[in-house]
Amino acid sequence: MKKVFICSPYSATAEYSTEENVALAERLCRAVTLAGHAPFAPHLFYTRFLDDKSQKERAMGIDAGIAWLGMADEIWIYAKDRNECSEGMALEVLRAEKFSIAPVPRWMPTEWKGVTPRKRTPPPKIIETKVVSKVAEVAP
Repeated sequence: MKKVFICSPYSATAEYSTEENVALAERLCRAVTLAGHAPFAPHLFYTRFLDDKSQKERAMGIDAGIAWLGMADEIWIYAKDRNECSEGMALEVLRAEKFSIAPVPRWMPTEWKGVTPRKRTPPPKIIETKVVSKVAEVAP
């Protein structure tokens, strides 16, 4: 059974919410498991108890994930190439390449072919509101 490091986006962007990225990572892990491998998605694990909005805690989570990356047989990357990688994903790919026995990188592996992609988050609707204020007259 191969140990597969899941490299996919976590943080929200203009197009996708964090919740959509989490749901995607869960589907990717399921596909890896159904393919007979053992997935590890650090962004699903460490964000359960570290605050991703805190730069310090985010860096700690990324570093902890990279420590596990060195034990993976492969890193499966949810991107066609580096240009599609988020900042965190690019760091993971770069670090994977520097290990003395680097995990084999697989860009958009065929095992993910049936995974439903994220739906684009529609832009927020702008609702025009008119504020009417009434000032009560107070007699002197």
